[in-house]
Amino acid sequence: MKRKLLRMTALLLAVLLLVLPLAACSKTENNSAENGTNASESGNKDNSGNKDNKGNAASDDSYKDFVYTAAYQKLTTDEEIQNLDQLTYANGRLYMIAWMVTGKVTEYYDEDWNLITDEEKIANGEYVEKYEYDQTEPALCSANPDGSDFKRLENFEQTSIPEGSQGSSYINSLCVDGSGNIWVYEEMYAWHYDENGTYFDDGNQYLIRKLDETGATLVTVDLSQIYGEQQYFYVNNFLVDASGMLYITGGEENGVYVVDETGAMLCTVPLENGSINQLVRLKDGTVAAMYYSEGAGSYVLSRIDTAAKAFGDDLPVPGNIYYLINGGGDYDYYYNDGYSLYGYQIETETATQLVNWINSDINSDELQSIIPLDDGRIIGISTSWKNDRTNVEVVTLTKADPSTIPEKEILTFACMWLNYDVRAKIIEFNKASDRYRINVVDYSTFNTEDDYTAGQTKLTTEIISGKVPDILATSGLPINRYIARGLLEDLKPYIESDPELGTDAIVPGALRALEVNGGIYQAASSFYIETVIGAEKIVGDKMGWTVSDLKAALAKMPEGAMAFCDTTRDNLLFYICSMNQSNYVDWETGKCDFNNEEFIQLLEFVKTFPAEINYDDNYEYVSLYKQIMEGKVMLANTTVADFDEFRVYKQVFGGDITFVGFPTSSGSGSIAQFSDGLAISSTCANKDAAWSFVRYLFTEEYQTEDHYGWRFPTNQKAFDQMVAQAMEKQMGTDENGNEVEVSHGSWWIDDGIEVEMYAATQEDVDQIVELINNASGASAFDQDIYDIIAEEAQAFFEGQKTAQDVAAIIQSRASIYVNEQR
Repeated sequence: MKRKLLRMTALLLAVLLLVLPLAACSKTENNSAENGTNASESGNKDNSGNKDNKGNAASDDSYKDFVYTAAYQKLTTDEEIQNLDQLTYANGRLYMIAWMVTGKVTEYYDEDWNLITDEEKIANGEYVEKYEYDQTEPALCSANPDGSDFKRLENFEQTSIPEGSQGSSYINSLCVDGSGNIWVYEEMYAWHYDENGTYFDDGNQYLIRKLDETGATLVTVDLSQIYGEQQYFYVNNFLVDASGMLYITGGEENGVYVVDETGAMLCTVPLENGSINQLVRLKDGTVAAMYYSEGAGSYVLSRIDTAAKAFGDDLPVPGNIYYLINGGGDYDYYYNDGYSLYGYQIETETATQLVNWINSDINSDELQSIIPLDDGRIIGISTSWKNDRTNVEVVTLTKADPSTIPEKEILTFACMWLNYDVRAKIIEFNKASDRYRINVVDYSTFNTEDDYTAGQTKLTTEIISGKVPDILATSGLPINRYIARGLLEDLKPYIESDPELGTDAIVPGALRALEVNGGIYQAASSFYIETVIGAEKIVGDKMGWTVSDLKAALAKMPEGAMAFCDTTRDNLLFYICSMNQSNYVDWETGKCDFNNEEFIQLLEFVKTFPAEINYDDNYEYVSLYKQIMEGKVMLANTTVADFDEFRVYKQVFGGDITFVGFPTSSGSGSIAQFSDGLAISSTCANKDAAWSFVRYLFTEEYQTEDHYGWRFPTNQKAFDQMVAQAMEKQMGTDENGNEVEVSHGSWWIDDGIEVEMYAATQEDVDQIVELINNASGASAFDQDIYDIIAEEAQAFFEGQKTAQDVAAIIQSRASIYVNEQR
C-alpha cells in the first residue's frame, strides 16, 4: 500500500510551543481539582448545594456522589452484530442501527497492490497479500432497555436500488419524535454499465423517512427539494421537535432547513457567520443549534425560530463541551466533557455533574449514544476491541449508593490532557486494585474561551503551594526544572528491583536519554529521534558538529545553496534552542552558559536566514526533496521513528547519509522525544502503589500488544521484535517464476518520484541504533527560557545590538530566572 512521506519535524516541534507547564494538587487534601471535573464559568452545584463554585467536591469521599454502576448486555441474536450506532429511545424500547454480518469477503493483491480477480492466479498462490473482512449490511433494530428481545423491525425495508442499476443503500442516522415515531436518514448510490461496458452514474438519492414502531413508512421526505443543484450534499444533523417539524443541517449552504411532518419544505434559517456544530432538542421540545460564532469568538447555543426564520437569542453554554445530548427530566440539555456527564438548566445557568466516568470505571472513549432516562438511569452503547473483534454491548448505568462503594486510598494523577491509552489503563488499574484508586485531574479542562492559560495558572499556583500529585503526565512538563526542585522520584531503583524489568529490559539508548544526573524520572513506552540528515560526502561521517563545521560544509555546496529549506530565522532559532537547552542551562546547579563563542556564532548564523518567507503570487513551491536532489538545500531536519523513512533520504541525497544533528557545542545534536511519559512525585505517600501503575509503560506486553503508533519502543524485547519485523523480507515471484524479494510498499516523495521499500539490512539497523545510542538525552525544552532567547535575539537580528551584547543579556536574564525557579 502506498504511503506518503508526510511527517514534518516543524509540526512536531511546534507542538512544544502549545503545551503548558504541569503542576498538580495534593493527594491528602481535597481541593477544587481533585475529582477531575470542571464546570461552566457560571458555576455548578449539585441538588444539595454542597459544592464549590466549580462543581467540585468538598470532601475526600465526595467523588462517590458521581459514581454509577454499569451493567453490560451483549445483544442476543442469531445474526452476528459487528457494530451498533445511533441508539435512541421511544415507546419504552431502544432503537438503533445495527450492522449485521452477512458473510466474509476475501481479496487478493499483487505486489503493486492491484486487486487480483483471476481465480487461476489465486489458486496458484500468485499474490502478495490476502485480506479477509466481514461483509455487513445495516438493519433497523429495537430491544428492551436491558438489551433483551433484540429484533429487526419487521416492517422496515431499505430504499431499493433502481431496476437495472447497481449500488448501495444504507441508513445513516435516526432520531425519534415526541409521539414515538422513528425518523431515519438514508443515502442511496446507483450506477450501471451499458452493453459496451461504459460506466454511467445514476446519481444519488437522499431521503428521510418517518416510521411507526414496527418500521412501516408513514412519510417520505425527498431531500432533493433541499439540495437542489448542490454538487456536494450530506446531512450533518437532523432532529424532530415536539410538534413534528424536522430540522436538517448539511450540504454546501450554511444554515438549518426546516421541513414539516408531511415532508413539505417550510423554510431555511441561514447562519451568516459561523458553522453549525450540532443540533439538540431541549427539554421543552424546541430545537437549538450550537455553532461557532466568529463575532463572539466562541461556541453559542441558539433556539431556531421558524416563524422569524432566524436564530433566537444566545443561550448559556459551558466552554468544556464534548457534545450535547437531548434534554429531559430535570435538565434542558445534557452534555459530556469526556470526563463527566452533566445536566444543564438554562434559567439558572447551572451545570450539575451527574456521572464521573473514570470514578465509575467506565471508559468514556468507548461510550457513545448516551441517553439519560427520566428514571435516572443512563443508557449507551459500549464499543471495545477484544480478541481481534469489535465487542459491542448496551450498557445501563445506575446511580451507586455511596455507602456501598469500597473505601480505597487515592492516588492523584495530574495531566494537561488524558489520552486514550492512559485512560484505559487507569480504569483497568482501578478495577483490579482492592486498595488504591487513581483519581484524574485534567487541568486543561479549566481553560476557558477567555483564558486558554487558566489551567496552567491553576497548576502553577497549586504546585507552588505544595499540593503535589502522586503521578504526573510529563508531556509538556519542564521536567529538568522539577527534578532540580526535588519534586520527582528517581525511578531507577524501582526499575532495577522490578522482577520483570531491570535496566537491561530497556533499550540502552533510551535509558541514557531518560537519565538526568544519573537518575530516571519518568517512564515512557516509546520515543523518536529529532535530528538533521545530510549527505556523508558533504557533512562527513560523524554525528554532531558545530556552527563552524556547518559553515564549512555549506561552502562545499553549489553557489546559492541553503543549509535548510524555506526556514526563517525564528524557526531556526527555535529548532536549535530546543535541541540545545540542556547545554546552556543546568537546572541542578542553576548555572547558565550563553555568553560563549559557540552561542554567539549560532546567533550570527541564524541571522543569515530571512525574517520571513514571501509567499506572494510569484512564490513557487518546490519540495524539500527536490531541492536536495537539485543541490539547492544541504540538510533535512526530520524525525526518525522507524527503519523505513530514513532510507528514503539515501535516494534523495544520492548516497550514504549522516545523522549529523543540529549544531551544538557538545553532543550529537540529535535528541530523543518521549511523548507519553509518567512520573511519580517525591512526596507520594504510596510510591510502590504508584510504581505498580506507572511501570506498565515499560513492559513488553503493553508495547507489543496494547500500544500502537509509529515510534521506537523503549522495551528491549519489543524493540527487537520491531527490528525483526523490519528485516523480514517479503517474497514473491519474478517473470520466470523464481522467488525474489519484493517491495513492501513505497514512499511518494515528489512528482512521479517514489522510493520502493524493501526489508531493512543489518547496516540500516546498525545506523539507527547508533543514532539512538548517541542521542543527547531527552527533550528538556523550557518555553520561558526560549522566550528570553527569542526576545533578546531580535535586537541583534534588527541591528540594534551586537551578538556579544545580546549573549551577555541572555546570560544575565536566564541566570536570574533559573535561580528564581529553583
